Amino acid sequence: MLHLDARHQPLVALLSEQLQQVTLIFERQLASDMSAVNSLCMHVEQYRGKMLRPTLVLLSGMASAGDGGDGATLTERHRIVAAVVEMIHMATLVHDDVLDESQVRRRGATVNHLWGNETAVMLGDYLISNSFHLCSTVGDPAINLALGAVTNTLCEGELVQLHHRNDYSVDRDMYMEIVGRKTASLIGECCRLGGFLSGASDEVCAALARFGSGLGVAFQIQDDLLDLVGDPAIIGKPLGQDLEKGKLTLPIIASVARC
Repeated sequence: MLHLDARHQPLVALLSEQLQQVTLIFERQLASDMSAVNSLCMHVEQYRGKMLRPTLVLLSGMASAGDGGDGATLTERHRIVAAVVEMIHMATLVHDDVLDESQVRRRGATVNHLWGNETAVMLGDYLISNSFHLCSTVGDPAINLALGAVTNTLCEGELVQLHHRNDYSVDRDMYMEIVGRKTASLIGECCRLGGFLSGASDEVCAALARFGSGLGVAFQIQDDLLDLVGDPAIIGKPLGQDLEKGKLTLPIIASVARC
């Protein structure tokens, strides 16, 4: 775990306060007059982890604006976009659980395990539709277009990965192509949009996108390793799910290459 000394505590406190506001936006957007829908949304909120993607929107916005650490440069638009990207991410998790037939996520039962695939698919769709409804309130078509494009990209990554299940000819280049689309693309866009919302130059926004994309690749490689050697009690799900579903991850590709 990253060690944070006393100098970082004000930033941690600021991010905690900002993420609480993001959570309120998230919950307000998903609120329905139908109790069954509300119950499902309350359950899926348990999927929320450290909120990496919203955090990157906020941090990128602060960094590109030269924020001194008091969050003065962060606006409601930053917080709305932060809620939008988390909604998109959670929709992918709900759909992933259907594809992988997962029963557990973050130490709790998945939506598909409790209520079936039909409900899980519709809930994922509900999250996606709400994310773009919320995004439209920002009032900038460029943001809608950017997040629409990146959502298309991550779906392409998932489709290509499904196409290559149990394909032991998958090499490192194909792995990186899949990961770049299904994981890194959204994380990169989170960083870029944080800068965009703070008025950063195209050059700075591009640099933020590259940073986020690289972070996304590293994040996915670590996740792939944890699926093999992690502690189920810590990662909150059983090990070996990628192998069971025929997903060729980088550790497996490297092992096959040595055979």
